[in-house]
Amino acid sequence: GSELNFQDADLSNLDLSNLDLSEANFEGADLENAVLFFAELSGANMVGSNLKYANLGRTLGDPNLKDANMENAHLGGAELYGANLTGANLANAILKGTILQGANLTNVNLQGANLENAYLGGVELRNVNLKNACLKGTRFNTLDFEGINLEGTNLDEIIYVNEDDFLED
Repeated sequence: GSELNFQDADLSNLDLSNLDLSEANFEGADLENAVLFFAELSGANMVGSNLKYANLGRTLGDPNLKDANMENAHLGGAELYGANLTGANLANAILKGTILQGANLTNVNLQGANLENAYLGGVELRNVNLKNACLKGTRFNTLDFEGINLEGTNLDEIIYVNEDDFLED
């Protein structure tokens, strides 16, 4: 792990690929257009950070992304077991094949997001905006979509799985 402190730093457009950024502090940092491909983000504090258009493809770990702005971010293939995404803005983000097992998605904006083949086992789905989101092949282990905006989504394309069928952490 690292003791890196990037609080409120301007890291926009930087390439931070393949780095171990475990426990790093990115609170309030500007990471717009940054590339964090295959970065290790276990325990990273990314609260309120700007990750618009950032590439977090294949990132690993359980970062705290509370209130982060991840509009149009790319998280394809990321493995974010237990990540805190409370209040995050993921409008139009790409989450193809993203594993969000046990993640907290309370108050998350996923409007227009692409969740094709994503794994959403054991997630907190309270007050989520999934308007016009692509849910083709998205795996859920709950069919309780109460209080969730599903306008323009096609629930016929989701896959319901038992908890046992989910990937092991």
